[in-house]
Amino acid sequence: MFETFEAVAKAGADVLSIESIEGKEVFNYSLVREDMKGIVLALRILATRDMKRLWKEIASIANRNHVILGGDIACGFANTAMRLAGGRVRRLIPHVTAATVRAMSVPRSLIAYECGAVGPGKDCGYENVIVKAITGYPMSMEGKTSAVAHSSLLGNVIAATCDLWSNEQVENIRLFGGERPAGIS
Repeated sequence: MFETFEAVAKAGADVLSIESIEGKEVFNYSLVREDMKGIVLALRILATRDMKRLWKEIASIANRNHVILGGDIACGFANTAMRLAGGRVRRLIPHVTAATVRAMSVPRSLIAYECGAVGPGKDCGYENVIVKAITGYPMSMEGKTSAVAHSSLLGNVIAATCDLWSNEQVENIRLFGGERPAGIS
């Protein structure tokens, strides 16, 4: 992964960002069991420890190559929880659990900024709204009003705070906003 970051930085990348998943195995196991202690272990201890190591190296690569450090998000954690909370028909975990996981993802995502990231924050992370409020750095989201993957409870908040929109590719599956890629803005 570091070789790839180095190669794209040397090839002229403007911004380095990632959706990292440190602690994901413990998180997934804990999430489906609604084991909040396990979720805290994954997000607060395992993920943050590994994020510090990861982002120190990414920052070093960016600095050597004069590339902007964008950010990192907890999409693999918080969006997994949102997906399992589901919509009207199938809820595998409560929405309260998914919302709690989203809030718990913020400190993990802030580590990238502690290591030198200046945004725009990586798209797909609703925690970017809170990260922006704390850091003042810009954020990106996918698709106008985030309708690509997560049209649901947060679209208006995202639209009010987003600085730029990405054009993220989404596989053809059912998500909160319906079947994808239909409706991509």
